[in-house]
Amino acid sequence: MNARPWMAAILTLTLATACGPRAPRKPTNVPAEAVWVGQKASGAFVAVGEKRGFGWAIKVWNREGMLQKDAVFHVQGMARAEIMATEITGWDGAVLLLEDGGRLVPQH
Repeated sequence: MNARPWMAAILTLTLATACGPRAPRKPTNVPAEAVWVGQKASGAFVAVGEKRGFGWAIKVWNREGMLQKDAVFHVQGMARAEIMATEITGWDGAVLLLEDGGRLVPQH
């Protein structure tokens, strides 16, 4: 009995489950460059703008498209020359979490 077809089917199913749709449909008022970060039920749409001083202009929208935060965020953690939205892994309602363990915190 050849196990390859079974292994391929299991791998395909695993990848489909892990890589399945996790982002809700983007509301029309959220710009095209905004990306979904975090889990489907608790994430946010995030758009990273231009560098401003030691931070970045960032906007955060909830799943319904309501603007949650429009501020300059700075990095807590490793210093960076740039921030890409794809590096952001979550939004806890106050700070953005980065894949390397750092955080983007709004300046006051």
